[in-house]
Amino acid sequence: MGKKILCVGLCCLDLVMYCKSYPIEDSDQRSLSHSWQRGGNASNNCSVFAEFGIPVEILGTMSNDIGGQFMKEDFKKCGIFFENCHFYEEYESPVSSDWINVQNGSRTILFSNKNMPEVSFEDFKCLDLNNYSWIHFEEKCMWYQGRL
Repeated sequence: MGKKILCVGLCCLDLVMYCKSYPIEDSDQRSLSHSWQRGGNASNNCSVFAEFGIPVEILGTMSNDIGGQFMKEDFKKCGIFFENCHFYEEYESPVSSDWINVQNGSRTILFSNKNMPEVSFEDFKCLDLNNYSWIHFEEKCMWYQGRL
């Protein structure tokens, strides 16, 4: 296997709800369907590279909760390396609730992160950079500025 692309940043659990129309405030509406999927910018970028058969790795922080287990299994299924991710017992996975209005295709996203730490410079320093042909940093990874 050649060198991998490394994507550094967010891994979250997306709970996607497909709605007939956008709900009116303080109303009750059934969704047409729902799904769980892995989300986050860095995680999604990894999916695109993997679809094209490009070796790719995620460097993110994740929980060992049910959301983290779901994401870990999905990374395996997609052939995305995640062995250098930092797994936390004491934090919950970040979660995104995505409402898709099937009437017009609009989406509304509510994001929750109960203080899951970002990837640290210490996490990054443990990597052998010779294993990567390209490193993509998610825009919120600000710790690396001026340190590389």
